[in-house]
Amino acid sequence: MQTLENTYLRLTISEHGAEMQSIIRKRDQQELLWQGDPAYWGRRSPVLFPLVGHAYQDQFRVGDTTYHMGQHGFARDLDFDVISHTPTTVALRLTSTDDTLERYPFPFILTITYTLTQSTISVTWQVDNPSPHLTLPFHIGAHPGFLLPHYDAEAEVHGYLAFNVTDRLVSAGLRPGGYTDPETTFDVPLTDGLLPLTNHTFDCDTILDCRNVLNSCTLLDAHRQEVLTLRFQMPILALWSPNGGQSPFVCIEPWHGCCDPFGFEGQLHERPFTNLLEPGQQFENTYEIEIG
Repeated sequence: MQTLENTYLRLTISEHGAEMQSIIRKRDQQELLWQGDPAYWGRRSPVLFPLVGHAYQDQFRVGDTTYHMGQHGFARDLDFDVISHTPTTVALRLTSTDDTLERYPFPFILTITYTLTQSTISVTWQVDNPSPHLTLPFHIGAHPGFLLPHYDAEAEVHGYLAFNVTDRLVSAGLRPGGYTDPETTFDVPLTDGLLPLTNHTFDCDTILDCRNVLNSCTLLDAHRQEVLTLRFQMPILALWSPNGGQSPFVCIEPWHGCCDPFGFEGQLHERPFTNLLEPGQQFENTYEIEIG
């Protein structure tokens, strides 16, 4: 485990998956990150790479070869190397190996840097393509779960989400198996600019807004007091809580990639929202979690 700490926060990150394990707000010693109870969901904040969501039938194609990969890729299940560490920043790196090349035939270097600045956590993803001749197709996404303060399963509303839009979200429709329905979207209306979190908010399973218009999401408690805000520059925001919303946490997930449309059988580089990184080039993106 790697621990970062300042006056405001204590952040713990596992080298396994470079996954955040704990966010403690020091003024009241409040844990803010979901703690991975497998009765609901056994993870806490996995990094999604090199795929986000499901490839159709868990298969993707490169040329004439078909490869198998499960939901959200493999980075979350591999050990990263710590390449630098100070009291308030840590950088962890995953480099392609013979094993990853058998499953995903592209060299890559993925570096994830966590930084504390007062009450803000910055998470920077850096993807390098070391190949001299292959273009690197990839997705990357965040999947942090945040505790709903003073959760009461019997309460009508457990909290709220606010966004940089105030009228509605527009979600892609989902097919069984976790694929988008290319023919369907549905509106998610906001009430006074807020999305109430109830036991039925996620009867649709996942709210998946792919319009590239969202760049912030604020979690508020049941009394509409701000808990934390995510800020990001990514085309997709996914919102999810298991059991239709009957769970003590909500996942707020900025994505630079997406699950396949139902029936998709194209090439890997043709998957929607795929990043194409040319030989020798670098991709970088940062999202922030500001604690209230």
